[in-house]
Amino acid sequence: MNHKKNFNEISEKIFSLLNKKGVTTSEIYYRASKLLTISAENGKVEDYKFAEPYGVSLRVIADGGMGFAFSTHPDDMALTDMVDDVISSAKNSTPDEHHTFSTPSPILDVGPIFDESIEKISVNEKIERAMEVEAGALSADKRVKRIRGAQYSEALGEVFLRNSNGVDASYRKSYVTAQVMAVAEEGDDQEMGWDVEFSTKYKGVNPQKVGREAGKKAVSMLGATKAPTGRFTALLVREVVSDLLEVLASSFMGENILKGKSMFKGKEGSKIIAPALTIIDDGLLSGGLGTSPVDGEGVPKQRVDLITKGVVNGFLYDLLNAKRAGVEPTGSSARGGVTAPPASGINNLYIVPGVKEVDSLLKRAGSGIIITELLGVHTANPVTGEFSVGASGFLIEKGQRSHPFKEAAISGDLIGLFSKVMEVGSDLKFFGSIGAPSLLISDVELSGS
Repeated sequence: MNHKKNFNEISEKIFSLLNKKGVTTSEIYYRASKLLTISAENGKVEDYKFAEPYGVSLRVIADGGMGFAFSTHPDDMALTDMVDDVISSAKNSTPDEHHTFSTPSPILDVGPIFDESIEKISVNEKIERAMEVEAGALSADKRVKRIRGAQYSEALGEVFLRNSNGVDASYRKSYVTAQVMAVAEEGDDQEMGWDVEFSTKYKGVNPQKVGREAGKKAVSMLGATKAPTGRFTALLVREVVSDLLEVLASSFMGENILKGKSMFKGKEGSKIIAPALTIIDDGLLSGGLGTSPVDGEGVPKQRVDLITKGVVNGFLYDLLNAKRAGVEPTGSSARGGVTAPPASGINNLYIVPGVKEVDSLLKRAGSGIIITELLGVHTANPVTGEFSVGASGFLIEKGQRSHPFKEAAISGDLIGLFSKVMEVGSDLKFFGSIGAPSLLISDVELSGS
């Protein structure tokens, strides 16, 4: 299907229907995707899924209220129903003088975010990629006995947005993913290891490497014992830091600042965490999964310095909350698809890496612990930052990784934890739209045996 042509035809029909109803303030959002997921097990294809969803959503402002409606099968009848529904929705919603749509603004070049080669590559080659993920895990060590979810997936998307203010934006985007969970066994001991890679380019992911890393992680935890109890210098690996940063993300949202549901409310300009930490959200980041020329409302994306050397600088605003706060929007409106209206979100949120490799951080620690996994991070309080989670990892002895441990617990609050960062590693990695390097943190309390 020619989605550009389809969008043009649909938008003309929608604007015509709205004009007949006397509604002149509107926004049309159209999204089309090609989604492929291939899972391998025992050298064969375990699961193969392919879908080409597309749809359109509509927002209007009428009688001061904002209405929203969508259709995933936008034929003429569906469009007529959608227009009726959206007008009714607007007129029955609470009026708000801050409702608005984006206006035309200069859009910066974000570089290539769509890999043309992906559609030209055969399905058989992509199946082989899923097989390579599994093979890589099994080749890591003979103790890797089973594989779960050896997977290659890709998503190709086209987005079109047009509104009554004259904004007319579109872009194409792609990303590929490889991931796997490896299971290692030795006697009665069984441990799991997971790894993943994301890229906007087909060749940006190494399936064999993903598999090997997952296998190595699983094997490394064999023989783990209960953790000691005490206060330690701790190295948090980048996967763990990424999970914690995801919890922190909601506190950067302007909406939560206005509602008093942010750890940073009233802290702008204040030093709140360690000076070693700088946190950025960059919608223009080269190769970022969250990179695109405009956000979900057609506002040009930008780089926002949220925390610089421990000092809170700013927050992320969509159009509505920017109006309420009396500030400019930051291109931070996100959409998961056409079935829900836009909401505040991140683009590419990450901690700026340091210059020292992980081995150097371990040597500085001398003795302590490495935290490689936190269980239950999603239970952390997003408003206060308080958490109490399970932990596993390794001891650090003489500046090197030593014996694995598990069945430990760590509790505290995110601000307090990030205030004790001694050093930031150079090993930045993105997990989806959130990126983090390893962090060396002082005085972390671990509860073990």
